Amino acid sequence: MAREPCPFTRIRGVRDPSLIVIACEGAATEPVYFQGVADKSDALGSRLKLKVLPPREGNLSAPRYVLQQMNTYKK
Repeated sequence: MAREPCPFTRIRGVRDPSLIVIACEGAATEPVYFQGVADKSDALGSRLKLKVLPPREGNLSAPRYVLQQMNTYKK
């Protein structure tokens, strides 16, 4: 039995992101990893840009502090 064709409808008004901002929970490993991904993306000429926020001081790694850092960057 053949599969029924599924109609393709393009959603209008949706754009691909051109900037992704990353706030890491950890202070050592994660920023280095994501910065490496960002550097590789730039080297390949990708139009997608990754912005890795610097680690917070004082060992503030709880989710509310990460969210606070993102909100501060957004403003």
